[in-house]
Amino acid sequence: MIERHQEAHQGNWQHYLRQTVQDWIRYPDLTEEQLSSITCPALLISGEHDPFAGEDRTAKLASLVTGARMLIVQGAGHRPHMLREQPILVNNTILEFLAQNPIH
Repeated sequence: MIERHQEAHQGNWQHYLRQTVQDWIRYPDLTEEQLSSITCPALLISGEHDPFAGEDRTAKLASLVTGARMLIVQGAGHRPHMLREQPILVNNTILEFLAQNPIH
């Protein structure tokens, strides 16, 4: 898990965080109509105790995106993929989702 985390930011976590903020700015909230137009496979993940997304918001998004799958990680917060949460469950779920939805 540590190795995968290092790969994600290539040793430059400050740049990684700045890029994350830029992504939030660049990709604003989508309307329900826009969300309903998404046709690609989608996997939405949230922690049970996530104060930002949470189960209710994640379920709402999943209901709008055609065929979306949802994982609510029990006992987890906003970062269920991090080492102190449940990274094995999250990563296994992502790998399974990717295997079931190969890029053509």
